[in-house]
Amino acid sequence: MPPRLSQVAVLDMDGTLFPGVVGLALVSCLAAQGLADPGPVEDIGRVARRYEDGELDLVSATTAVYERYASSLAGQAQHQVQQAARECWTGVSGRLFPFSRRLVADLADLGIRSMLISGSPDEVIQVAAQDLRIPYARGAIAETDAGRYTGELASMPAVRDGKSAAVAELARGAGLVPRCVFAIGNSINDAGVFALSVHSVAFEPDRELTALAEGNGWLIADRICLPTLLTTVLSSLRAQQQVGHRRRHTW
Repeated sequence: MPPRLSQVAVLDMDGTLFPGVVGLALVSCLAAQGLADPGPVEDIGRVARRYEDGELDLVSATTAVYERYASSLAGQAQHQVQQAARECWTGVSGRLFPFSRRLVADLADLGIRSMLISGSPDEVIQVAAQDLRIPYARGAIAETDAGRYTGELASMPAVRDGKSAAVAELARGAGLVPRCVFAIGNSINDAGVFALSVHSVAFEPDRELTALAEGNGWLIADRICLPTLLTTVLSSLRAQQQVGHRRRHTW
C-alpha cells in the first residue's frame, strides 16, 4: 500500500506543553525507587545547574545528561522503569499548561496527526502521549538487551537534527508522507522542525531560538498570549482545509 499524504503537527513537551522537564521528574522517581545509580543521577543535577548558570550550551548539556541517564539505568529491568514512568506521569501530569490538552484535541478535530517529539526519556513520553491521545511519540531511547538496560543510548531526539529525523522515522513506520502544518517548541532543538512547518510557534523560546524566530518570521508567544494566537492559527488551518476541499470538488 503506497504511503498516504498526511498533515502532521509536531509538539514539544519540556517547557512547551509542560512547565519544566519531565525527564528530571522521572530521574527523581527512579532514584527514589532504587532503579537508578545515584552517582550519574547526581551528575545530571549538576549538569542541569551548569546549563542554567550559562556554563554549558544546550547541546553540550543535553548530550551530557543523556549519557548520564543511560549510565544510571545500566542493569535495570525495563519493565520496572516503565512502571516508574507511569507513576511519575500520574504525579506530574496535573502540571501541564492549561492549553496543552485543548491544543491536541483541536488538532485532532481538524484531522491533523500530532507527533510528540521530546528530549525526555521515551518511557515517560510514551505514557504522556497515551494520556494526551497523541498517536505518535518519540523520546530519548536508552538501549536494552534481553529486557535490561545496557547503559548506552539508542536515540537522542533533542540533539542536532534529531527531531526532524524522529518525525521522518515515525512517519515511515506509519506509512505516511508527512506535511508539517504546525509546530511548537521552546528551544534551538526545535528549529529543524520549524523550518519544515507551515505555522511555527516559538513558545517562551531560549535566546538562540528567539533570534532564529525573528529572522525567519516564526511566531513568538508566551503563556499569556498563546491561547489567542492558537485560535488564530487553528482558524487559518481550518480555512486552508476548506479551500482545499472546495478545489477538489470543482471539477
